[in-house]
Amino acid sequence: MAAPAQPLPRVENGTTYFCVDVVDQTLYDGFTTNHERNAFLLMMDKIITKSPQDLTPGGAAVTGQRVTELWMRRKSHWLGKRSNVNPQVHAVLPAPVPPAGPVAPVPAADVVDEEGPDPEVEPEPTAESGPAAELEPEAPDHQVAPHLALPQDPLIQAPNLDSEPSSDLAEMSPPYVLRDKVHPPWYHHPTKGQRGFIQQNLGEEKWQFHKVLYQRLDFLKDPTGQQEDHTVTFPKKANWLFVRVGDTGRVEDKIAVKYATENTEEIEEDEEQPEQEELEYESRAKREVRMNLALKPLRCRHILQHRGSARRTTQKRLITGTGDKLLGCTAVYVYSQVASLDLQQLMDRHKEAERPIPEHFIWYTMSSIVDALLAFKYGECESPLADEHTEATYSDIDIDIQIEDPAPPTNTFTAINKKPNKKSKPIIHGDIKDSNIFFAGEDSKYPAYERPLLSDFDLTLYRDDMINEENARFGQTLGWEPPEKHDKFCKEIPDYEPRRWEVSEKADIWSLGVLALQMMHVHPDNRHASQTPHDFITKIHKVSQKQWKNLGKDGVEDPSENDINEAPLEHPRNENIMRNYKRLPRDYSMRLFQVIRKCLQLNPDRRIGLEHLRRKIRRQMQMLDGRYPEYTKRKRETLPEYSRVEFVPQEEQIKRGDKYQRPTKRRRIEPPDEQIRKDYETTVNAWNNRDKNLKAQARAIHKLHQLRNIDDDDPPVPNATTGWENLISSLRKRVDSTSAVWQNRGKLPREAFEDENKRAMLNQLLQINSDYGPLEDGEDDDFRDSWNVLQHAGHWGLLLLRFGYEPQPRLRHKSDIHRGIRDYVLIRPSTVFGKG
Repeated sequence: MAAPAQPLPRVENGTTYFCVDVVDQTLYDGFTTNHERNAFLLMMDKIITKSPQDLTPGGAAVTGQRVTELWMRRKSHWLGKRSNVNPQVHAVLPAPVPPAGPVAPVPAADVVDEEGPDPEVEPEPTAESGPAAELEPEAPDHQVAPHLALPQDPLIQAPNLDSEPSSDLAEMSPPYVLRDKVHPPWYHHPTKGQRGFIQQNLGEEKWQFHKVLYQRLDFLKDPTGQQEDHTVTFPKKANWLFVRVGDTGRVEDKIAVKYATENTEEIEEDEEQPEQEELEYESRAKREVRMNLALKPLRCRHILQHRGSARRTTQKRLITGTGDKLLGCTAVYVYSQVASLDLQQLMDRHKEAERPIPEHFIWYTMSSIVDALLAFKYGECESPLADEHTEATYSDIDIDIQIEDPAPPTNTFTAINKKPNKKSKPIIHGDIKDSNIFFAGEDSKYPAYERPLLSDFDLTLYRDDMINEENARFGQTLGWEPPEKHDKFCKEIPDYEPRRWEVSEKADIWSLGVLALQMMHVHPDNRHASQTPHDFITKIHKVSQKQWKNLGKDGVEDPSENDINEAPLEHPRNENIMRNYKRLPRDYSMRLFQVIRKCLQLNPDRRIGLEHLRRKIRRQMQMLDGRYPEYTKRKRETLPEYSRVEFVPQEEQIKRGDKYQRPTKRRRIEPPDEQIRKDYETTVNAWNNRDKNLKAQARAIHKLHQLRNIDDDDPPVPNATTGWENLISSLRKRVDSTSAVWQNRGKLPREAFEDENKRAMLNQLLQINSDYGPLEDGEDDDFRDSWNVLQHAGHWGLLLLRFGYEPQPRLRHKSDIHRGIRDYVLIRPSTVFGKG
């Protein structure tokens, strides 16, 4: 099939738009999986970004049959590419209205329905979205695509919103338009189903979600490959805080819930869900459960205490061009004790206060982690927790996933022997870093400190598994891994000597050295005294992989001390890499640097062992305790400021027995007067639940947009185009997800989203509604009804602006236009206003 006469690109306000003809639309709509859609979109995006001249008449990839031929030739190549975009199911029609200036995306959050929480709390996304799938309408979106209007072209027909799309041209698909750098900082709360599942696990409905502690979104490179954006998906990994509130309104208990997706697979309509033991996918979530079960009996005071785990499988419906498909999604929930903060957050607090971390506390942290690693190695804990230190006020939650553990450690709680317990297998943590060290509970010996707790065991393995499984050594966080676990070098450089070295607990010792070095560089003076630890360690890795020499038959050589000292930094034999530090950070002793140097030996055979390291740390701690007795006697608040560690104050932590207060973030507004409240109640009572004809509502929004663009008599409003497009986008998102979309490439002006601008836009909506009305006598009753809905929703939105939230009584049985107005009024874009 030949291409249309002139599928030429158009340039409007610096943005290039490309026409897509019926052949491309038919090809795209024929795909049945998101994998195929993404592959085709990646191919088209490369043509547009790299070779736009090919789309001109006579070009190598002009739209039409030539695109189909190109796709058939290169299909396997593009199917091998990876993209996490959630493409829409069908290509849809473009709108004929050209953009008049920079436009804004719809804010990346939804407002809860009337059955949800009080909208006084700043709205946050709560939907549970399936992986790379378009869900059924009742599942709200997490992020809203900006709306893009193509430039007017004689080949583009105005869409008939009362019928199905039928045109020779199709709208550009998501990767062509989702180029706005929208990073949603709002945390995704657990969905209603997830909260119910957690309450069922914990056995009581008294458990309430309190806040998000952490979440990790997927990342996607933009079409230019220069930046990364969050994809529009529910977090695959998140930590939530739940509290149990008694009948008196006081906190009875608290628990941390770690959520992680395990696997997603397609299932047939009549196919039964696989049993848990039939799942073959060995996920990191499952590995974490396995390690938690192995470490739980130790009751080590420096390991985050495990309280249970559970698996949940859900089904989500994937809507495709050829029919619906079901996706089965399995997620693991790990329950543990609650910590006040992690080491990364503590270091950030010291950076803000511009105070170094006391050396005594660095020794104390290293001592605590070494005790945990010795428990990992021997399967026994020297000083386990007593019963009164447990987090639960009742027995541990009996919801563990049944995972066969080949060698669970014994629970003898005796002093560590010189030889490993034969009934236990040594365990390697494999991912020691600042964000995996938590603090919770006071130490009886050091009342000014909270106890460090080692956590996050999704990369933890038995030592035998680390040796036998070649790929098991990889996966540690970049910058924290020792040479023998460096992912890139070990995989890509055959002659890289460390790949032949055994991975043992010495790998964790290296990471501990990097951790201590990082803590020493918190103070501004220390941060600039030399390279940062990560920069320094990365440089060592890079120069070593280029010039590494075989250190001997067994990978070990015994050069003289002079040879080591005289070796330049670039030479990989220089194992005392700390000698090359340009200038040591102040405020710290040489003994601390000497211990860190022994941890950061390139060759693991030369690194200090756990037992030797513990002896050195304990001797130093005894000396410091005698020199600074206040650390063993005084509370944190009574210490002098220079020796105080920036923990979270006790009054800011949730404690048992405290009166529970739900966290709220409210915009500061003046309370409306009595007349405004009466007007609001009158408007709510006047709503008579009109029929929800979505097609008629979409036609009304389309006509409203057209009439505003041809009305030039109104006085100018600052940032009017951005504010108006935000309003129209909010309405279209609720009413018709297939509407034409807008693209914004410029910086979003904050003024366009302030209340004054929103009030001006709503007044303009009401003015157009009053001046023009449905106009044509031939308009059907549904359209006239929708035009009246717009008028009522506009008045209701103006009143919402006066309140700043949706007060009681709430408007019941809202139309989708009302929901769009509520989104417009109550949601403020994160890219403009930030997290709060």
